[in-house]
Amino acid sequence: MKTTRSIPALLIVASALLAQSALAQADQKTVEHPNKPSFGISGGHYRHDPGIAVEFTSRGIFQNHLSLRLRSSTQWLEDYKAIHDQWVSYHTFSAGLVYNGQLFDRTRFYAELGMIGIWPNSRFSESGFVEGLYQLNGIEINLLQKEDCTLSFFLGVGPSFIKAFAEKIEDRPRYGHGLHFVNGIRVYIGK
Repeated sequence: MKTTRSIPALLIVASALLAQSALAQADQKTVEHPNKPSFGISGGHYRHDPGIAVEFTSRGIFQNHLSLRLRSSTQWLEDYKAIHDQWVSYHTFSAGLVYNGQLFDRTRFYAELGMIGIWPNSRFSESGFVEGLYQLNGIEINLLQKEDCTLSFFLGVGPSFIKAFAEKIEDRPRYGHGLHFVNGIRVYIGK
C-alpha cells in the first residue's frame, strides 16, 4: 500500500523535471529591437481631452538606449465641448529624450522626458504659446519584424506639468496639465 502512494508523488516530481527541460530552449535566438529611425501615430487622452499625434524618433545612441523624439498633436478641449456643445482644438509640440531597455523577447520599456508647448485656440484663450514639461513611461511590443521595417505597438502613461488656462471659459479651466494616456503604432524604417 505504501508503494501506491509514493508512485503518484514520484510521477509528479518526474513530470515537473521533464517539463522544465522540455520547455527550455537554450538555442532560441532572441529578437533584437530595432535601432532605426521611426515614425508613429497615436491616440489618447491628455487629461480630459482626447487627441491624436504623429511622432518621429531618431536612431538610438549609447548602446541603442537613448534617442530623441519629436511629437506634434491635436487635442479637443473637453471643457469647451461641455459648455458650447461643439469641439474646439488646440495643438501641441514636444521634444524629449527617450531611454529604453529590453523587458522580454519582443517587449521593451521606455521612459521619456522633455519639453512640451501648447498653441491654444483663440476661442478659449488669449495666450499665444504656453510651455511646460512632460514625462511618459511605457512599453513597446514588436508585432512584425522584417529586414527593412519593424512594426510595433506602444502604450504610455505619464504626467504633464504645464500652466495653461482657458481664460475665456467660466472658472478658467486648466488644460494640458495632468495625467496623459497614449497608445499607438510605431514603424521603424531602414537597415
